[in-house]
Amino acid sequence: MAGTLKQLSTSIFPVSGGSDQALRVGDGDLTQGLTTSVDRALQTTAGRLEWLTLMFREMNGEGCQHNCSGHGSCDNGQCICMVQYAGDFCQDQNRGYFVAFGSIFATLSAVAIIQLVLCIHNEYAKQKHKSIRKVLRINAQKLLYALTFFATAIKGIYFFTKWSISDIASSNLSSAFYPVMLSGFSFIICFWAEAFHLGDIKFDKPRFLGKSIIGFLVFNFLMYSLLFIQLVATDVIDDPITTELITKVCNSCFACLMIVAVVFFLVYGVEVYFKVHGAFNSKTGSVDPWQLHASRLGLIAQALLQLFTALFIIADVKRDIWKNRLPIISQNFYDIGFRIVEFGVVLWFPCVLWNCKSPENLWVLNPTTLFKSLKTSEKNETDAVKDSNQENYGSLYQVHGGKQDCWICYDPDRTDVGSLIQPCQCRGDVSSVHHECLRKWLIECADQQKELKCKVCNEPYKVSGGWSWFPRGLKPRHWLQTFLVLIVITSVPFITYAVTHSVTSLYIRIFVIGVCVLLEIGCLRVLASSFGVCYKRGRLSTITIAGREVSSVTGTLPNSALSLPACASPPDVNVGSLGDNGSDVSNSCVVTSHDYSNSLSVKAVIEQS
Repeated sequence: MAGTLKQLSTSIFPVSGGSDQALRVGDGDLTQGLTTSVDRALQTTAGRLEWLTLMFREMNGEGCQHNCSGHGSCDNGQCICMVQYAGDFCQDQNRGYFVAFGSIFATLSAVAIIQLVLCIHNEYAKQKHKSIRKVLRINAQKLLYALTFFATAIKGIYFFTKWSISDIASSNLSSAFYPVMLSGFSFIICFWAEAFHLGDIKFDKPRFLGKSIIGFLVFNFLMYSLLFIQLVATDVIDDPITTELITKVCNSCFACLMIVAVVFFLVYGVEVYFKVHGAFNSKTGSVDPWQLHASRLGLIAQALLQLFTALFIIADVKRDIWKNRLPIISQNFYDIGFRIVEFGVVLWFPCVLWNCKSPENLWVLNPTTLFKSLKTSEKNETDAVKDSNQENYGSLYQVHGGKQDCWICYDPDRTDVGSLIQPCQCRGDVSSVHHECLRKWLIECADQQKELKCKVCNEPYKVSGGWSWFPRGLKPRHWLQTFLVLIVITSVPFITYAVTHSVTSLYIRIFVIGVCVLLEIGCLRVLASSFGVCYKRGRLSTITIAGREVSSVTGTLPNSALSLPACASPPDVNVGSLGDNGSDVSNSCVVTSHDYSNSLSVKAVIEQS
């Protein structure tokens, strides 16, 4: 009978956070609290119905001993435990569950700290005058790496210490994850707000917040004040009901702040990455569709993950109302889904901050990457290749034209590479190029280029044409790389399944699953990069580059330029030039010859003594 009473008490009023201290059958007489709970249960129709059901199961031997410790449901005499618990009667913590998620967050924490170290190292290597102080100066990229590290480390500690610390300390660790993660989220919002409103921002160098730093500090002060109140209150107050209420209130506030942040995130994200509006949009170049769609996908993914996280937090706060009405399997799906969404929210930051060497190429920190821009040196080399006319001191003639070679193949007589054109404003030896040579050059540089423009004079090429689905410019190594990546993506899950079902050690299973997840993420990253190269090379293989067509020019003078009119042979000949006012010199014979191609002009003046 005592067992039935306890089953009734636990089923009607399930044991909450301190359920590990639940009473066991046979430990002694029922406590006053248990008697009160049973009396309250029998006063309701549902309680009386549950009482009769338990009595019937106990008489037929179909009940579960200890009512699965309040951590599961009884199905034909067998306990179906919640995912956090294990054992015949769900009396133990499921350490495998917590170690698995703890390992995932610990791995992500290691990735974040490695990215931070690489960022500092690359910044130090770029310095002309080495300075540790300048390297340690905080900027946007370093702050986001650090916040990602702290958020994932806190969550990893929460999972690894779940079975060894008190429920209050565990709840505080879980709550501390949200303000740290929201700090990075709010920083990106302020960063985009400055890009939208301020027009004098230089995105080509690492930077921090400017005028929006006040809003960032106020928002973070509010969040961390709530966290501080929760930590102090749960440590000072001994009443578990009051501490649980304070924790729920603080988590609800975090969820509300998260929803507010999602609204501002979408407002500025849509303006910058969907409408491409804002003060940063001062360029005349066209928008890179690949970069535009990638940034939109990343923006929508993070907004949805943040929104789902806020909804999960609110649902977890109100779990006493709805959770016990769900079957155990549904509760397990809910809990695992909650953890996956939390992991996805924080995983987004290392993914969008993947380039530790060149942060100016990250769309999240530089909205100008939406425009096609070729990575060129800051030093303009136009002046070094400008064609400057020189005086012909004492020469017979001056040539205002010359042999025009393709600056790629240096063969002006080729006919299989299209016409010789001048696609930009360059002068001199690099002014002319074959159409097909230039297009192949652009295809080979597709991995480094964003905009099609000259590396020397920065003049954008005028191109036309569409994009073919079959990328004619792809090399066999691209096909081989894509094929191998697809094989790895499809085979790794099957290998992981086979290994985890053949090995009994829990830690080996967790390690194999973690390696599988990391391999899948890496392969997806390589596959996305391959698709980007495929798109660029396919588009470049069909373009037509416009330019001024160059006529064929030889380096020898025409015969007409070398034949002079008959004149008296002077004792000596002085070579001179026309007068300053353009009038002819007396007693002189003047010969002028023009090439019909308008690319060669020769003028000779012979003055008799």
